[in-house]
Amino acid sequence: MILEKEQIQRYLRHIIMPEISGPGQKKLLESSILVYCDSISGSAVLLYYMAAMGIGKISCHSGNTDGFEFIFQKARGLNPDLEIHMADFAEDYDAMVVFFENPIPASNISDTDIPVIFTAACGSCGYVRTARGKEIVNQVIDEVNNFFMENKNYEHLPLFNKVCPGFAGTLAAIEAVKILLGIGSINEQVFQFDLGTYDFAHGRINNKKAEYSMDPENAIKQLGKAKVLIVGTGGLGSPIAYMLTVSGIGKLGLVDFDTVETSNLNRQILHSAETLGMAKVKSAEIFLKKLNPDLEICTYEQKFSFENAKELIADYDIVISALDNLPNRYLLNDACYFLKKPLIEAGVLRFDGLATTIIPDKSPCYRCIFPETKDSNPVPACSETGVLGAVPGVMGMIQAIEALKHLTGADGTLANKILLFDALHMDFTLVDIGKSPECALCGTDPSITTLQNYEFVCKDK
Repeated sequence: MILEKEQIQRYLRHIIMPEISGPGQKKLLESSILVYCDSISGSAVLLYYMAAMGIGKISCHSGNTDGFEFIFQKARGLNPDLEIHMADFAEDYDAMVVFFENPIPASNISDTDIPVIFTAACGSCGYVRTARGKEIVNQVIDEVNNFFMENKNYEHLPLFNKVCPGFAGTLAAIEAVKILLGIGSINEQVFQFDLGTYDFAHGRINNKKAEYSMDPENAIKQLGKAKVLIVGTGGLGSPIAYMLTVSGIGKLGLVDFDTVETSNLNRQILHSAETLGMAKVKSAEIFLKKLNPDLEICTYEQKFSFENAKELIADYDIVISALDNLPNRYLLNDACYFLKKPLIEAGVLRFDGLATTIIPDKSPCYRCIFPETKDSNPVPACSETGVLGAVPGVMGMIQAIEALKHLTGADGTLANKILLFDALHMDFTLVDIGKSPECALCGTDPSITTLQNYEFVCKDK
């Protein structure tokens, strides 16, 4: 047997993908990464997703080690096989991640011939590029520092100062897995993004910045009063809750009836080997309270259903779907429509994801985009086809950004748009969508006029 029984259980969603499989997961567990960063706390999300996906050895070199004991312990909780410690440049590594939120200081990075993933975050903007060889590495260092110069005056901190580094770090974690396994395409040319405008480009993006009518102080106040409900605390719910918590949301509601299992740990960063068997909402609450003790958390250890749907969402300003099945997606969509609650949706499968924001009567609802099908098995679940652990991380962070934009009145949301993500090639595509006049819920002649129970039975299940 290539992997131990517990490892197979933990990484099953990776193993069933032919691009990774058992030998690929074993290679990840045997791989070693050096993370060179300006702070361990700023790199926490990067470390969590690399650990969760099964990279076996992570060494960190940083000028600011504040909080490293807590972060390292959490990373080990996601991957009990992990070796993680502070180190220097003297050891042998398979790859290096350079992750900075400030200009990169002079160093001996260029002395290495291993792949170096450069990652940077500033304001709403981010940078990812992989380089190998002294000449290219030095060129990229200059390029990254120019990136900081171009974006240093663009500071909408309440919206992006936590989410943007986490988003960039999660992309870097995906890039590391691709390099170690030789899958997908590697970003040897610069990849830049702006989360304010959802500009994503291989190459330089324009410097047009989103305009915000709300000043930072008012935005902080607005977020402190906001009430957000997340339905699901798994692969999507984990990064959503994490980012909203560190961004200063006032009240967070968490709905989930499940308990923490070993198979959750490759992607669900709220949880840990230490909370196995615990209710997911309780496990999530414990971790989130450590991140922000002032956060008000309401946990609902129950299955989201026709009987409790309206009651659960009635008191919240915005609802975020982190569900993994079609019946409840339709049910949540319908309940939010009838109660006129904004709904932020996302889905993931294998290396792909999508996200959109639904504003009742102003944008397409979930049924407009995905009409109900009579097919008994229209969409496979990630438990059947697999999902790379950090892909839900990327899409969950997009959902968190959408919530922050909506709650502070910022422009540039995904209402009337779908954002598509291809992790193998780090491609993001923004697609315009419109309401369907034939929609059973919000069309010109709706057949669904009250909330109804929706049952969906998968073929042979």
